[in-house]
Amino acid sequence: VFPAATDGRYLRGEGYPAIGFSPMINTPILLHDHNEYLHKDVFLHGIEIYVKLFENLTNGESAYVIQLPSGSFKSPAEAAESYLEKLEKGGAKKTRPFQVDLVSYSPSITNSKTVHVLSHSEYPASSFAFAEQSNSQMLVADNTFIALMNKLKTLRAFETRLPKMEARGTRLEYQDFVINLGTVSQSQTTKGLVLEVAYVPMDETRDGYCLIQEFLQSFLNMPKQMIQKLITEQLSHWIRSLKDKKDAEYTPSITLLQYMDILIHMRKQPNE
Repeated sequence: VFPAATDGRYLRGEGYPAIGFSPMINTPILLHDHNEYLHKDVFLHGIEIYVKLFENLTNGESAYVIQLPSGSFKSPAEAAESYLEKLEKGGAKKTRPFQVDLVSYSPSITNSKTVHVLSHSEYPASSFAFAEQSNSQMLVADNTFIALMNKLKTLRAFETRLPKMEARGTRLEYQDFVINLGTVSQSQTTKGLVLEVAYVPMDETRDGYCLIQEFLQSFLNMPKQMIQKLITEQLSHWIRSLKDKKDAEYTPSITLLQYMDILIHMRKQPNE
């Protein structure tokens, strides 16, 4: 911990990286070689951000995405409030809004496949694209991919763009868990609730799923049988594949495949 008003040049001279924090752009910065000073609290805030960045790069994660039951409530809004209250009473803290979008493009050419494009606020620089019947292979591109798809629609490569499915809600954290709770809507019509629970630091993927399952049982009072019933087809395939492997790498694409399964299923359901 460096004292307030520590000179960046002195830090470099002593072999320390001179890292500061810019309140203007809310990001860590490297200091230049002139008389710049760091306030201790500002310096530590920048270090905390770097620690989180490094943790995200070095640690794996696993995630469950499930459709939450809301039939026992008067409305999905009341259900969302109830689930959020349970999470906060258990110690989870709100961090920021969260959003997942799904846009589907129906082809104009015979025997072509519908393409689904997803985005997730946890991965703001990326788009995730999936063609139906493509053996669960998902394309990961930058966030301009949706603009390319719209251009292809203009060129009549795709016949229709189906109404967007949106999941909007709250991101929370509890110790090593990240929780996203959201209400799913299509054309301003509510379709249901979705919950994502990710366990970040882990040695093996299987251990992560066991801990997430315990989290859901304790925080939301969900029976184990219900949790098993709610997991998506994509995640079921993934977990089964672990039986033949000592370990497997979990990627964000697996999370987005789970969202895709749920949102496509919700699209076909009657409105709530």
